[in-house]
Amino acid sequence: MTASKISQARTSSVSPSFQASMARFASKANHDFREPLAMLKFMVQHLRSGADPAQQEKLFAAADESLSHLQRYTQQLIDYSWLLSEPDDLQIVNTDLMHLIDEAIEDLIDIYPSADIIVDRNTQAHRTASIDKKALRMALSAVIENAIVHGQSSQVLVKIENGQDGSIAICVTDHGPGISPSDVSLIKSPFAQAKRQDVVDTTYFGLGLTIADAACETLGGKLVLDGKVKAGTRVLLHIPA
Repeated sequence: MTASKISQARTSSVSPSFQASMARFASKANHDFREPLAMLKFMVQHLRSGADPAQQEKLFAAADESLSHLQRYTQQLIDYSWLLSEPDDLQIVNTDLMHLIDEAIEDLIDIYPSADIIVDRNTQAHRTASIDKKALRMALSAVIENAIVHGQSSQVLVKIENGQDGSIAICVTDHGPGISPSDVSLIKSPFAQAKRQDVVDTTYFGLGLTIADAACETLGGKLVLDGKVKAGTRVLLHIPA
């Protein structure tokens, strides 16, 4: 079978809507890698041209920010690939959830130093769970980052609650523009984009909730979205108690 026939066979087994989503994903992923790399190249050129000390300091700060975002985006792709592989090497251990929340926030603080993240430490809910720490930390970082970015710098609240079905729910709430009910299922889909409610721009992109949803499923739990237009978004990570 020729390469073109192999390609046609693969393409025919995928729905047109999924093909379009993959194309958008590839385009946006390409942009998200190219933009910080182009910025870094621009900064290096200016530093070589002999920028004054004050300008050098700004360039170094901007370069550090670009590297942080590039590193984070690369890590998201690695995390998602690991989850898609249906890992069988999960390490289920009794885990302090408050400590894991703090670690997830530490993953993001260098990238979003001005983020206003509040952790409710007065909860009466269960604070420990037998869970794979890597997968849950991955989900927590993704959901908290999503709240920081799409909450438009609003305060982010993280809280542990007891789920009605005996599970533990880690809740991440922002007070941003929110999402429409019709977009709730779409946002958790791979390669998806969703309409922003506050701007004319057509769509925005993110792997965060897709990663969190896949991580929750890997752990035997589920991700629940509770959002309303102009009323913020509440994301609940349900995990087995």
